[in-house]
Order: sequence, then structure tokens, then C-alpha cells
Amino acid sequence: MLCAAVGVAAVATAGNGVWGPSHGPKPGPVVALAIHPRNPLIVYAGTPHVWEGGQTKSRGALYRSTNGGRRWIKTPLEGVLAVVVDPRHSETVYVSTQYEGVFKSLDGGRTWRTVSTGLGDLTVARLAIDPKRPETVYAGTGSDYGDGVFKSTDGGRRWRASGLADYFVDAVAIDPRTPTTLYAAIWDPQFANDPENRLVKSTDGGRSWVEQEPGLRSIGSLAINPITAATVYAGTSRGVFKSTDGGRRWRAAGLAKLGGVAALVVDPRRPATLYAATWRAGVFKSTNGGRSWSRFSRGLTTLSVSALAVDSSGRVLYAGTDAGVFDYRHPG
Repeated sequence: MLCAAVGVAAVATAGNGVWGPSHGPKPGPVVALAIHPRNPLIVYAGTPHVWEGGQTKSRGALYRSTNGGRRWIKTPLEGVLAVVVDPRHSETVYVSTQYEGVFKSLDGGRTWRTVSTGLGDLTVARLAIDPKRPETVYAGTGSDYGDGVFKSTDGGRRWRASGLADYFVDAVAIDPRTPTTLYAAIWDPQFANDPENRLVKSTDGGRSWVEQEPGLRSIGSLAINPITAATVYAGTSRGVFKSTDGGRRWRAAGLAKLGGVAALVVDPRRPATLYAATWRAGVFKSTNGGRSWSRFSRGLTTLSVSALAVDSSGRVLYAGTDAGVFDYRHPG
């Protein structure tokens, strides 16, 4: 049951974070970020194709930095929507694109090859990787017609449909403790006048899906507590929502009037701490599981933030914006 939880998660006015300056990549916006699992200085950033007035304003790309974002190397990949790094084999990286499917690198992003055999839709909006069996990867497709979720169990060599055919996938999250459990935000592109999506869940590795709280809509991002996996967060156009029972019931958890939540990440070492990126109001931080929030945007030169990533120690964060990538490093 979705409830309003009046008075929950007020926003503090004092700032408590200082972000380092952006050194690119440009032009943006940066919609995808991923960090090397053992070296937080290695980071990947993706930008999409951008059109204006029916013309191409900028061609998106994948960028790679080995020094914490001070210098970026542009790769040949274009129109990037998602990036994931193999948590066990850190030189293995997957990238999804707007028109060309999925690409894979085995050398940390230096060279790439296409791995799209079996995909019914080459516009892949989201990727999720199984943390225990990283050869299993999920792709959420997202063209005008939508083709649901695809799954590969051999590192992308072959893909098969994994349900939700004819749906556009806005977000995918995989349970880090029980990776056969997944959540997805989907909408039916046939109903263009009603773009609000809905949340579905699979507990059998994508073979079947069940709709969760029907009142939860307009979901743009999902995040799961890495210790208590029944705790799930959803970033929506109406702020953050939280479930503590694996998605059956949700309550409002703040940031309701800030123009929509674009990304959510949970601190892997301190899972009561989470960060939210908003489309128009910058970054916010909660240290109590979403009961209250503080502004976390000092140092950002823009408040349009579309992606977040936190490293495995929880000490290094990156924010993808329309003005490039900013970094934050906890002291000590």
C-alpha cells in the first residue's frame, strides 16, 4: 500500500559536501557512470546523442578516465546509455547504446566488440550484472516500441528474451544478495499519452514478473540496500519512495517537490546512507535511510544531475551532470 507519510524526510538547508571541479567530458549530459571495483580513480562516463530542432546537436560517446576524472579519453562508442563493470573481473566492461546494442571490453575499455546476438531491440537503456555470477547480464531495451528485458548467461555472447515484451524499460535493479531477484520499471509505449511507468519484480531470474505496488509510478531509478535486500528505494518524479518488504508496500521518503529524482545510490559500507541526484536541484544525502535529507551540492556548477556512482569503499562519489563529471572524496 502506498502512503504519503506526511512529515517524513524533511530537507535540511545547510550544505555538507564539496564537489571537485569538472574536467569534462563535454558536451553532456552525462547519463551513465561506473567505477572500477578496486581502483576509484578509474571511471567510465557515457553521454547520449542529443538533438535540437530535428538536428544532431552532439553525438554521445563513452569516456574513460584513469586519474579520477582530471583527464578523459574518448572511445569509439557513441550514444551511450548505461555502463556496468564486472565486479570480479574488473577489466570486463559492458556498455549499452541508443542504436547499436551492447558492447563489451576485456581490457578495461581500450578495445570493444559488439555482443548483441539475440537482442530483439538494439536500443538498450539499462544494464544490470549478477554480482555472484557476473557472466549473467540483463539488458533493458528502450526503443519507441520496446522489447522488454533480455538475459545473457555467457557474458553477452548470446541473449534471450526474459519477459516484458513490448515494454520500454526505464530502470533495472538486481538484488545483490539473491541475484535471481530483480526489479524493473516499465511502461507500454502504445500508451504515449500516459507515460507513467510501473514497478515489476522477478524472483526467478527473469522468467516471470509480478507487478508490485500499483500506486507507484514515474520511476526513473532504483537502488537496493546491499545488506538488507528487502529494503528498496525508488527515485520518481514525486521524490524518493522506500519499501522494507521487497517492494510490496511503499512509503514516501522525501524530496517530493524538487523536479524529480534521476539517480539513487546506496553507500555499500554504510547502507543507511544514500545519495539522490535530482534533475533541477542538485544532489542530496540521507544518513538515516531516507527519513531526512541534506543538500550535498557545494562545488557543483550546475544543479542538473542525471547520474551518480559510489565506489566500493563508499568514500568516493562521482556525479554526472549537463556540465560534465564532478567528484567528491570523503576526508580521512
